[in-house]
Amino acid sequence: MRDVKVRDMMKNISLEYYWPNFKCVAYCLYNSEIVHLYNHPNYPSDTIFPWNDQFTADTLIVYEDYPTAIVNIERYKDSETIYSLIIHELFHGYQYLYSESRFPNELLGVQYPLLLENIKLRNKERKLLYQAFNEQKKGVKLQLLNEFIFTREKRGELMGEYAQYEFHIESVEGPAWYIESKALQKASNLPFDEILKTYSSTFLDEYRSNLQIRVSCYGSGMFLCLLLDQLTDSWKEAFTRSKKTLYEIFKEHIDILPSHPIKISPDDEAMSIFNYVKGEKEKVFESFINNKGFHLLIEGNMTVTSFDPMNIVSLNNHLLHQNFIKLIISGKDYYFTQPVLARFTEKIQTINQLHLIFEKKPTIFSNHIEIDGIGKIEGIYDESNQVLKVPEKG
Repeated sequence: MRDVKVRDMMKNISLEYYWPNFKCVAYCLYNSEIVHLYNHPNYPSDTIFPWNDQFTADTLIVYEDYPTAIVNIERYKDSETIYSLIIHELFHGYQYLYSESRFPNELLGVQYPLLLENIKLRNKERKLLYQAFNEQKKGVKLQLLNEFIFTREKRGELMGEYAQYEFHIESVEGPAWYIESKALQKASNLPFDEILKTYSSTFLDEYRSNLQIRVSCYGSGMFLCLLLDQLTDSWKEAFTRSKKTLYEIFKEHIDILPSHPIKISPDDEAMSIFNYVKGEKEKVFESFINNKGFHLLIEGNMTVTSFDPMNIVSLNNHLLHQNFIKLIISGKDYYFTQPVLARFTEKIQTINQLHLIFEKKPTIFSNHIEIDGIGKIEGIYDESNQVLKVPEKG
């Protein structure tokens, strides 16, 4: 079994191979039916229990008051990949232990603007970062790194808090992706150059990196880590102790040359990427709206309490939550583990319409409806428009 092989792989290596003082928290390997829990202080070393809705992604959760890395083994074909992902999530557990504070404001990521100037500069800086990593000549590498910094600083002026959002993702997820790549290399025994090809192709895809801003920052953060490896042996300890972003620490190890003006002149490629990103988002929304099934609109004041920032598509004042969403309706908590289209006015946490699609029509009563797997939602149902209007709390 893959989970047994992964567990054995975990026993045969110290996590400090990947990062100084890397401590192992609890971890789970799960599928749609059962959960295998390891290394949790409240349970025996190998505890098995039925799946529940706490296990819905590859992530870090706090399970029974203790940080726990979780990975769904059904999603992957080989033990080496599962092992590398567990190491990735365990590193987030280690960040939890040392009180990592550089987490991004995910609300900014959901509202990240699509600007031609940003696309142009962002593509340029990512190419420079990759070229600098591969450059062997010290003088040329320094020039490339300075050009990268000049370009990024210019983009920081343009994007403000949205650029800081990216730098914070790099700081939290970049080292985890860096460690994941090292773990995959260790587990597979392939040369690191071979492992890096897969990560590099994702990092250098200009279209996907502008469509998936959050995920694309994993790659830029990873390459900052790899470049820091080339520049100094002690950066990991300094990074762990610091509150500075990974980019700020990186700059401290570069001899900054006199800067020069950076021109922003969006070209045909930037426009092509702009149209691609906009078009891909529109396709996702159209696909959802055209899905077969019973379409239900819930209207009223609702508050979002939790969502998956990795799986949201934004367009105008609508957000398509593709994985899950937790929210309060009329003072009660609800959890939807299906694609949900939400409409907001000013703040994305406060929505006034929820669009859901079900295989069958909910059971309708005079003052509420009942939905299988979700429960009872109070409100007045308009049959002609398939709209449930929910009351204010109290």
